[in-house]
Amino acid sequence: MVINIDVFILENFIVDFFLMYITFQAVKIKVKLRKIILPSIIGAMYALTPFLPNSAIFISLPFKLSIVLLFMFLPLGKKNISLLFKCSFIYILFSMILSGICYFLGIRGFHMDGALDIGNFNYKYLLLAMMIVYVILTRLIDFIKDRNIMNSFIYYIEIVNGNKATRVKAFLDTGNELREPATNLPVIIVEKQYIKDIAFKNDELFYIPYKVVNGEKGKLVGFKPTGVKIYYDSNNIKFKDAIICSCEEKLSSTNEYEALLSRGIM
Repeated sequence: MVINIDVFILENFIVDFFLMYITFQAVKIKVKLRKIILPSIIGAMYALTPFLPNSAIFISLPFKLSIVLLFMFLPLGKKNISLLFKCSFIYILFSMILSGICYFLGIRGFHMDGALDIGNFNYKYLLLAMMIVYVILTRLIDFIKDRNIMNSFIYYIEIVNGNKATRVKAFLDTGNELREPATNLPVIIVEKQYIKDIAFKNDELFYIPYKVVNGEKGKLVGFKPTGVKIYYDSNNIKFKDAIICSCEEKLSSTNEYEALLSRGIM
């Protein structure tokens, strides 16, 4: 039997990637796809060990279990040991189920080095296609869900100062409780380019201390406009008092919003 090494490695990479993907889905852990790539490559290369001379040690049960533990450790990192073993057990369980399906369809061996042919139809490639489609569809569905959740937290706001008004999209940061200490007004952070034309006097500035999660401290400089209109929808517009602070950095890498709302303003 002739085996194309490149095709063999690719097939096993897809299988290992799929098994790791559904394993983390089963334990409800979100892992970035790029973190699954390296262990999947290792798994695909490990599939070649039965073809090596003196390969008995590589296909022994202890070695196989250590490889599975390595698979789980690479994406999970330094998490608790019980989770590592739990993920490893589920990975092995899914591997056994997949092997049973392959055996039922007449595909010999876990690494699918043979195939059941009915006419010109190959079940091996049907399974591989289903694995790829499953990963793509679930990622697409998750992306759509995340976008819908994100959009539900984005509001149009209008910063009114005298006879000038600037309209931007703002994201409601539910973990942001930043307020100006003296007035106790909520703080809205806006990208500087959107408020650079708004005039205010230096003696009207406010200095708001802040502290981020990593312990970094600093002060934001802001001003109090005439008011801020928040568009909940076309028929529900509210006028609020707030402190506006500018920032140099872009708040959204995908340009979905240009400002951050404090939870207190809602």
